[in-house]
Amino acid sequence: GMTDSFTCIKSKNGDPGLIISPSHQTMSLVTKMRIYAGRLCPLCDPVRYKLYGRKSTFENFVEISGNDLPWKSDKDVARNFFSVPIHSTYSSGDNGLSFTEVSFENVEYYLDYKVEFSKTRAPQSSSITFAEIELPGLLMPESTGSGSNYSGELVLSTAPRCGATEVDARETCGNVCATNDDCVSGKFCYGVATNYCGSIPPRVYSNPIVSFVPRCGTDEISARTFCGEECKFFCSTPGEICHGVLQNYCGSEYTEVS
Repeated sequence: GMTDSFTCIKSKNGDPGLIISPSHQTMSLVTKMRIYAGRLCPLCDPVRYKLYGRKSTFENFVEISGNDLPWKSDKDVARNFFSVPIHSTYSSGDNGLSFTEVSFENVEYYLDYKVEFSKTRAPQSSSITFAEIELPGLLMPESTGSGSNYSGELVLSTAPRCGATEVDARETCGNVCATNDDCVSGKFCYGVATNYCGSIPPRVYSNPIVSFVPRCGTDEISARTFCGEECKFFCSTPGEICHGVLQNYCGSEYTEVS
């Protein structure tokens, strides 16, 4: 990126800030944030922040971290000129420019981020300015079995199945049932959403986590069954579109039962 001039106006309606939606449209794990100083108004530097994340556009933001920025007590922060290329990496910022960096604990992957600033270097300042914000992160690795590798014909199924929940019954392709008496202890007979159970091998999950992140596919069923590419609007594979999906176990590791 390059240094620019960003301004957030303070308001009585809440702390000013911005939403950051990475162009790669992939969930990421962020444990640090860098803010590059603006060209003008040193007293407008932000000195206290809150960072939030959300896993999909359908979810609310949750707080990740909030604290004073390390340069809060610095009396003479150097300024950055406009349109200067920023040469930074995941591990380090551009030491040829003026910036502050804060690290924090976080173990969750998020799709979008929101940064709010509650204090400036001069409390009476009516605006907050900076040249750039960086959220160095690690992209979520592809989940095991994330793509469709089944060569046989896929046949839709709506048969009731056994599971701890409807999602569990559908995602693990539990035994077909008519009543709860057909299921083992701890499992119940659920009417399930349309799926490909019977056409694909049953899956055994080690520690399943429910997800409903939008995904790419030729249709909604394929998008959630084969855990298509996470998306917001567009898909990289021709012929696929971004679908809002039913709850599923995409992102959780599993083995297939042959």
